[in-house]
Amino acid sequence: ITQRQLLKDAGRTYNSTITSFTFEPEEATDSDSVITVIAVSANAPDTDFYPWGFAPFASLGIATELPSGPPEELTVSAEANGGTVSFHVKAAKNATGITETEFRAQQYEVSGIVEGTEDLRSVAEGGTLVHDGDDSWIVTGLLANNTGANYVIHDSPTPIRWYYTFRLKNNFGWSAWSDGNRTPLAVPHYVDTSATADAGPPANWSVRIEDSKSSDRYYSFSGGPQVTIVATRPKIYGRLITGIVSQLKDISTGAWRDLDANAGAAVTRYNGSAIAHTWDPSSFALSKASGDWSNAEDGDFILIDVRGGVFDVNHCAWGEIGIIDATHLYVAHSQLNIAFAPTAGVYPDLRVKIVKPPYQWATDGYLSVATNFYYDRQVYRPADAALQEFRSCAFPVPAGVSKANLAGRVWFSNPYCVSDDHEYSGGYSAVQANSGAGAVLEVLLEMADCGLYSKASGAMERTGRPFRSIQPTMTAHQNIITRSSRPTTMRTMITRYR
Repeated sequence: ITQRQLLKDAGRTYNSTITSFTFEPEEATDSDSVITVIAVSANAPDTDFYPWGFAPFASLGIATELPSGPPEELTVSAEANGGTVSFHVKAAKNATGITETEFRAQQYEVSGIVEGTEDLRSVAEGGTLVHDGDDSWIVTGLLANNTGANYVIHDSPTPIRWYYTFRLKNNFGWSAWSDGNRTPLAVPHYVDTSATADAGPPANWSVRIEDSKSSDRYYSFSGGPQVTIVATRPKIYGRLITGIVSQLKDISTGAWRDLDANAGAAVTRYNGSAIAHTWDPSSFALSKASGDWSNAEDGDFILIDVRGGVFDVNHCAWGEIGIIDATHLYVAHSQLNIAFAPTAGVYPDLRVKIVKPPYQWATDGYLSVATNFYYDRQVYRPADAALQEFRSCAFPVPAGVSKANLAGRVWFSNPYCVSDDHEYSGGYSAVQANSGAGAVLEVLLEMADCGLYSKASGAMERTGRPFRSIQPTMTAHQNIITRSSRPTTMRTMITRYR
């Protein structure tokens, strides 16, 4: 830090509830790599002025590698939710300044197809692909950004195989197509539509808090105690998981809040649940017939009910507001997965709310502070179809908060929408058994010999030689089955302890 920065209002006295300050910028020099802002009180010691006992700060890395050419190292993925297919692209190199994408796709019958590559060149390029908006697609002029782009095709037949490809553009020009060629003549990427679909919000899982493992993301070997939020896979509409968001809370105070509760830490900036809005995926723009956007700000969360005509917080896609003007609101996502097909290229009659982002919640027992949001987001591209447990990053235990009072929740997203299903963990327990409603207790029994065992009235029995086991406390309604094996020590897992 080379100099102190002044508040833009030149030192105006702020009231006690102000939540943000704007500083005059300092021009970076060639040798600068990080800008750090530290807020220091001029009229009170830090221990009095800040509840966490030290001056808050934030650091921002300065990009030192500007694009040296068009986007490179494209990766693509896709997931089919029944006949609705979401396609994705991003660039690993020269992604800064990306503004546009082009998408192509062609469908083929699955039966009898030989896996290989397909030619998706247009007629002008020497190929045969002609856009018809049905089984052949050439889509140009789509907006994109440094995170890439998405595209959605609705109402595909099942089963069908889609071969697909993207390219991206920045100020240096167009990338190669995702097959690596200047024209897409050998496209290897495909996705098969499925007869089954996640046709509603993810639901019915369990959440628990446990001590972090060294393999958890952001685990600190030199830090203090750390905890991780762990959630089981949703039993309802959990076929494909596209992402999870985890949030840690001190449950000794406040309450769990829906994002749109407009109470406690949750703040609703704009309520459009009774107003029709139109979403144009080609421009990222959300519009309505009249009226402003109330107190919405750039960076706020926007919740869009994917069904149209109704609103419920657990039937929403999430976005982040990029720009607001008098008539439009621009969502900083290249595509929202709306559950129905567009009309004339746009999605009508969408109901929305705009809310304070949950990672900014800092009251009501929520733990957002300057140095840690206690909020974690993971995106799965391609969508996950296998994991049975999902782990957040490692969260440091906040100073002054008892580990026993830490609890968590997880929002799951599938190709349909995002939901927390009002599933919350209980408080942390050093014994990780039954740590939440519906939690699964895994008990290892070590048996000295073989045989088939059964449980009757709470006791383990076997005909023949005696055996030894670790006998947990169990309720009468459990069913416990172990498998016979060769005469060796056998490890048996007992599940479904509620």
